[in-house]
Amino acid sequence: MNELEPQKSRSILQIRQKLIEKASSQTMDELLTATLDEAEILTNSQIGFFHFVEPDENTLSLQAWSSRTVSEMCAAEGKGRHYDLSDAGIWADCVRQRRAVIHNDYASLSNRRGLPPGHAAILRELTVPITRTGRIVAIIGVGNKPVDYNETDLELVSSLADLIWDVTELKRAQEDWDKRRKAEQILSHTQDNYRNLMEQASDGIFISDADGHYLDVNEQGCLMTGYTKAELLQKEIKDLIAKEDLTRDPVHYSDLATGKPLRLERNLQRKDGTTIAVESSARQLKDGRIMAIIRDRSEQKKIVRSLRESEERFRSAVEQSGDGFELLDEFGGYLDVNATTCRMLGRTRTEILKMKIADIDPLVNEARFKELFQSMQGKPAMTFESQHIHKDGTIFPVEITTSIILIGGTPRALSMVRDIRERKRIEASHVKNEKLESLGTLAGGIAHDFNNLLSGVYGYLDLARRTSDPEQIKLLLVNAGKSIERARKLTLQLLTFAKGGTPNMSLGNLSPFLEETVMFALSGSGIEPMFALAPDLKPVQYDSGQLGQVVDNIVINARQASDNSGVIFIRAENIQLKNNEAAELKEGQYVRISFQDEGAGIEKEIQNHIFEPFYTTKTLGSGLGLATAFSIMKQHGGAITVDSKPGKGSVFHIFLPAGEAARSPEVSLEISTNNSPATGRILIMDDDPVIRDVLSQILVMMGYSVESSSDGKETLAKFESVDANQEQFKALIVDLTVPGGTGGLEVVKQIRKTNSDIPVFVMSGYSDELNISEILKYGFSGRISKPFTVDELSSLLNSRLH
Repeated sequence: MNELEPQKSRSILQIRQKLIEKASSQTMDELLTATLDEAEILTNSQIGFFHFVEPDENTLSLQAWSSRTVSEMCAAEGKGRHYDLSDAGIWADCVRQRRAVIHNDYASLSNRRGLPPGHAAILRELTVPITRTGRIVAIIGVGNKPVDYNETDLELVSSLADLIWDVTELKRAQEDWDKRRKAEQILSHTQDNYRNLMEQASDGIFISDADGHYLDVNEQGCLMTGYTKAELLQKEIKDLIAKEDLTRDPVHYSDLATGKPLRLERNLQRKDGTTIAVESSARQLKDGRIMAIIRDRSEQKKIVRSLRESEERFRSAVEQSGDGFELLDEFGGYLDVNATTCRMLGRTRTEILKMKIADIDPLVNEARFKELFQSMQGKPAMTFESQHIHKDGTIFPVEITTSIILIGGTPRALSMVRDIRERKRIEASHVKNEKLESLGTLAGGIAHDFNNLLSGVYGYLDLARRTSDPEQIKLLLVNAGKSIERARKLTLQLLTFAKGGTPNMSLGNLSPFLEETVMFALSGSGIEPMFALAPDLKPVQYDSGQLGQVVDNIVINARQASDNSGVIFIRAENIQLKNNEAAELKEGQYVRISFQDEGAGIEKEIQNHIFEPFYTTKTLGSGLGLATAFSIMKQHGGAITVDSKPGKGSVFHIFLPAGEAARSPEVSLEISTNNSPATGRILIMDDDPVIRDVLSQILVMMGYSVESSSDGKETLAKFESVDANQEQFKALIVDLTVPGGTGGLEVVKQIRKTNSDIPVFVMSGYSDELNISEILKYGFSGRISKPFTVDELSSLLNSRLH
């Protein structure tokens, strides 16, 4: 190896001096972290770690990471964990090979084990074993240098490896010395502590020799008997036992020779002649002495009496409570209920005690109850919502708080049940008000945007009407058309938000799609993407165009929140969700994609509104981006959520169902560019007279003759009334939906009964009512969405008529 540059050599000496000075005031972990921070600076790395190797050289003890690794690069758990070398990834190759190892192309290594949840993506790494007396005692490693690691980096880290071990040994020696000093202090105070404990005890403590003569007694023992300590030291055990007890049950010191405690209840004879009931626990010590702990049972009797009174008060409170109380055994059988439960269920206590939970809760059968009973033991109370059935058959919602308690040593389920019908009614009313609020925001946003667009259209058209310059008229009409096109795009976005747009999905791997989409969305920005995509990521059904909108919206928001600088982390992993565990999704396997930015974060109040349409805190923006993303994810059977704290950035999660069977491939309708002359007779149907008029004029301009109708019945009548003397219709163009009348689906259904060849085209104001495969299934020949241009209509007709 080449010698280190003088400047870096001086840096290592300075680091050594700095750490030795800190050793007296900092813990070993703090010193290790400080050393790793210096290692990152010297090698321009983003990750640093230090782990012990046990004497068997086969067990790794995870110990310390650099400050940056913990705060920015890795949220995985692990400190203090013991890790078998056979289970460790390539980061432990330096132990296996007993030499320093550099991996400059981590992703290409076939023997990597994968990373734990929360771990940052690894690009490259350098690990060095620390060896003492022929044995590897620790590992130091750094990672994610922007460029490849080289021999200089290896020499730097190797030098720091020796330094970090010296610091570790120094700190261990200091900690051992501290432990010995504390042990000596403990030993020196043992006698005082023993005396203090004995004097502070609430029970009487009596020490006697093997023959029963008292050697020591605490203050409580003196108070209990009425004797002074000097007086008690002149007596023996039998002197304090009431005569009738001593006659009935003499003291047998030999019973203590086994070393087991002897517990007795006796009456103690006090100095003033009175007796008190006591409980005695006596044991023979190792040195042959006898220690007895005496407790006044009169206090215990008070407690028992108090508990009995407390139980009666509790029973009274339970009976008068507005909530139901239910006590059940492990099989779900009722053991006791209060009066409120009886009123709630419309049954007597006798009736209920013959029933099981499954008889009154339609959501919990016996097997499910047993599972819950076992899982709740030793855990805090659990609150959940369920249902109960009244005797008259009425099913009503309840909130149940259940815990497992011990009664006579036997576990029982105690549940507090609350009728929440009124609360549900209030919640429903609140939700309704919130929906009305959102609807008001939506309506206001639509009115605002469309008013702006219509102002442009009206303005340009009015100017065109007032000028006679052909070129100026043409320019004004082009500008009006641009405003109309913007209105069209806004309408399509609103439709996507409202129904998500029927996605044309196919089964595929998300990894290349995510990388390409994110990189495109970040092009021209100062943000660096960092991908951690699981290599075994399951395929999902998705519409690449719609999912691309979702990713674009999230990444663009991240760019704006981060002022076009920093890093955005993109993680994709397979997860198993339980029912309602995330965004009310059903139980099953999902792919979760997470986008974590380094922005300012989102206030909690704002988080409650970010998926609402036209809600935005930006100066520029429609407020439809995340609302559209929400609808698209819903149409995909998934969800989008956000976790954010002010000052700590935001994490958007999208969930997609994993591993579903591939759907039937979508059928493509190829559009022809044939410009042959347009001739023939076309029948059109639309309930709007303006649409009929405009469409007729367009078709006539193209060269067709036109018949029109306002609904399906009239259309079918005209189609069927054509006789041999009339020109046959060449095609039909029908509106899909006719409010209060017969629409396009019924028209094409009737026509296909007798004519399978004539082209029937469907037009609709809703972009997602029928997708391409459904068009063919129902018998249509093609589709066009309102509003449309002359060129779009011409292309559609040319594709089937020429």
